[in-house]
Amino acid sequence: MIRLVALVGVVFAACSVASAGAIDVTYAVSGSPGAWDLNFTVANNMTAGPTQDIYQFGVQLSVPGIIGSPTGYDPSGPSDSLTNFFYGGSSIFYNNFWLDSSNFTLLLSGTSLSGFMVKVPDDVAPAIVPWFAYATPSSGDPAELYTGSGAFAVDPFTAGFEGVASPDIASPEPSTLGLLAIGLGIGVFLRRNVVRA
Repeated sequence: MIRLVALVGVVFAACSVASAGAIDVTYAVSGSPGAWDLNFTVANNMTAGPTQDIYQFGVQLSVPGIIGSPTGYDPSGPSDSLTNFFYGGSSIFYNNFWLDSSNFTLLLSGTSLSGFMVKVPDDVAPAIVPWFAYATPSSGDPAELYTGSGAFAVDPFTAGFEGVASPDIASPEPSTLGLLAIGLGIGVFLRRNVVRA
């Protein structure tokens, strides 16, 4: 019985949601070789302090090819590129990016947004995509700028972030995995007790 309780505890711990980064980015892939459509989803996980807004987001791909933008975000021009090297970030030149053209209220702390879409002519869909994002406090007060893990200062009002996105692969819900593991644990427990009897 103690082993079963321990198994249940381990399963629940394993199924709990892992701590996320300040910003998480995934993407869905559709299309076919030579015409892949990537739809990026950006999650703003900066919920521990003052509200932050992600007002600029971008990715580095083989070509500029923005084909979609969430409402309120303006895409960059085809010749535009941007690097964070001079702010303490990487030397990557991002060639697809979007800017919040509203009042910096579209991607606030605790929300996520998809629809950042790019078409690439690659033979194989990208397995990973470098990304960057800029965030600012919604209050406009530089004292409330996010300075947590992974952030670098772009200016007194802007925190910069960089990372690598991977495709959003559908996986079972943690609760489904938990129930499956509990069922297997109970089955093993009962089987062992029946065999001993």
